[in-house]
Amino acid sequence: MLPFALHTGLLRAALGLNDPNGERPGQATSVATSAPGCAAKTRVSYSRELFCWDEGKAMWRRVFFIVLLSMLVAGCKDELLEQWYKGTTKGVALCKKNSADLGMSAFTISTLCTERHQRRMEDTLEGTAGYERQFGTVFRGRVSNKSHEFVVTRFSVWLEHDDAPGDRTLSSFKDRWIEPDGSATFEIGGNDLKYMPKADSPQKGNFSWSVTDVYGVRVSF
Repeated sequence: MLPFALHTGLLRAALGLNDPNGERPGQATSVATSAPGCAAKTRVSYSRELFCWDEGKAMWRRVFFIVLLSMLVAGCKDELLEQWYKGTTKGVALCKKNSADLGMSAFTISTLCTERHQRRMEDTLEGTAGYERQFGTVFRGRVSNKSHEFVVTRFSVWLEHDDAPGDRTLSSFKDRWIEPDGSATFEIGGNDLKYMPKADSPQKGNFSWSVTDVYGVRVSF
């Protein structure tokens, strides 16, 4: 009777599981031999094809990952740059550029991009203001941006008349773009005034006002 190992080898050969050299590509194979008075010996060989195939797959995986990463980075480049320049004039410009094909008006895009990037800042506005008579009483003024580092995009003004202490008027002025050394006007209409002095009142000039809640973006090139 033939040894069991030899039976196994013959069966594998019959099924075509071994190549002519006794090896199957990509697998380790064993060949058993026996001789009178000698124990069976087993030879194990490892195919180089397996090693080369795994290396090839690893290489293609690396290539695919690099290509995919390049595509993702290229597609998100502008968005990443905008985040890098967040809170600056350049960030606002990149936001407008990235939103140009969204089907919205330039004014809407500019407003939304400015609101996205503006940050609360130190009050750098100086100006003058007072009551005026024009189709009713209004409070009108002009402020100048004394900062060389920020563009002012939003501010509020509070107003209180001495004849009505505690009746403080607060108005917010948004969607502004006051560049360094630039200026802008503001106006509080009669309907928004908590107290409206009479046109001929001798106390018309006794009031206090100030700028508060200033927002802006840092100048960046």
